[in-house]
Amino acid sequence: MLKRLLLNRYTLIILTLSIIVFSAQRCKKTIDRLHNNIELLTNNNHAFSKELLSLQDSLLTERGVFRLTVGEINASRDEIIQELNETRRELGIKSNQLQQMTYFVSTFRTDTIINLTYIINQDCEFDLRIEYNPQTIFNISSSLSELDSLELTHSAHISASYQIFISDMRQ
Repeated sequence: MLKRLLLNRYTLIILTLSIIVFSAQRCKKTIDRLHNNIELLTNNNHAFSKELLSLQDSLLTERGVFRLTVGEINASRDEIIQELNETRRELGIKSNQLQQMTYFVSTFRTDTIINLTYIINQDCEFDLRIEYNPQTIFNISSSLSELDSLELTHSAHISASYQIFISDMRQ
């Protein structure tokens, strides 16, 4: 009887330990899965935040979109609309064929400042403007600063404009 009671006690202990080990392994798998989900959600949240900031930046720099009838386009005194309308006529697109016209301007501007402390000539101040065309302008200048250093400044202003016409050319 004592032997049987001890055997039941060992069986109960082994069974309890087995259940604890099994539960611990199952909890570890669940914790690992949840940890992976948290990493995924954190990464996605970071990516969506960047996307939202990018969208907000693009909305801040977004220009207005005008919806005009062909009559309003032909009567407009706006320089850009007149230029688009003139280009449309040069391309041979009739008013009744025009579905959409778009004007897009892209601008790139960069500034660089270099300070030189070793100066060979004290009288080397200059200011140059190089204009290849109205859309490509470079400014280069130098000046003596208060700290006895030469400051070279270079700036580039490059822009491009695009005109897009969508028309219905059915005959």
